[in-house]
Amino acid sequence: MLASSTVASPFTTRAQLGALGFGAGSIRRFENKRTGAISGRSGFRFEDFFATALLIQELAADLSTGTGRFGIGSGGSFVDDVVTRRTAEDSYHQLKTSPRVSWSADMRRDFRAQQKWCTLVGRPHRLILVVPDRRTQARLLAARPAGLRNVEIAQFEQCSSIARLIAHTSVAKDLNSICARTSPNSVDRATIASAVHMWWLDNVKPSQLTPLSKLWRSIRATESLFVRTGASPNAAHWKKTQRILARVPHLTVWLDGGFMQYRYGRTDDGMIGRCDKAPVQRFMRRVIRTRPSTFDEFLEVVP
Repeated sequence: MLASSTVASPFTTRAQLGALGFGAGSIRRFENKRTGAISGRSGFRFEDFFATALLIQELAADLSTGTGRFGIGSGGSFVDDVVTRRTAEDSYHQLKTSPRVSWSADMRRDFRAQQKWCTLVGRPHRLILVVPDRRTQARLLAARPAGLRNVEIAQFEQCSSIARLIAHTSVAKDLNSICARTSPNSVDRATIASAVHMWWLDNVKPSQLTPLSKLWRSIRATESLFVRTGASPNAAHWKKTQRILARVPHLTVWLDGGFMQYRYGRTDDGMIGRCDKAPVQRFMRRVIRTRPSTFDEFLEVVP
């Protein structure tokens, strides 16, 4: 067993797994999952909104405690969708959206391997399976395998926009706390939530633990992510994007002060991002490639 004080990261490596006695099958599965995390990091929406909610919760707590001892990442482990580290423990979250999800052999294998790794390195930990509805949560809890009784089953609403994240999850109270404790010139709840969401998409890399202090520096450096700028998107891509999205009923997409925004009907407003940043460039390329014709298809390509 490694002394817990020597465990510098909640992530592992092929070499470390070999040294700890993991078999070839476990190491091969770890390598496959790590490769998938690197290639697929550009935006699984359930995962991204869940990570945003965790970060908002930690920002609110940090205003009260001032510890700043929190880090977040993904990939680099057997249970790897969202990984967090606090001083006292590491938490490994696996997110599943299908209402038919079950305790498959692969999922059982991943949780057991993660449990084994944490035990061998002597690091306190939590293993958490996250699903979008309470019926699935109850079903998985009732069928939880005997050897995985320590795996928690959490429910988190599946969101399609920042507005829905605020309306349908518990982040509203945390955002209220952040707004109340910052200066009178601070931004509103939706702006803070959007800033956190885009920071996660732009800054968190597979197998790397990113500290909360980096997010704080980003927010404090700009005061508001949406300070008007002269940024503009690629003109040719923007022209094609406008033409394609104009065909989506009740959807409007526009530029304002260097940022790309959208509105759907009268109820759903959202920020796509700053025009000169990578997420907006990827968004336009996806629109041109996939040519969404409905609002749901549009949400699939929004950062």
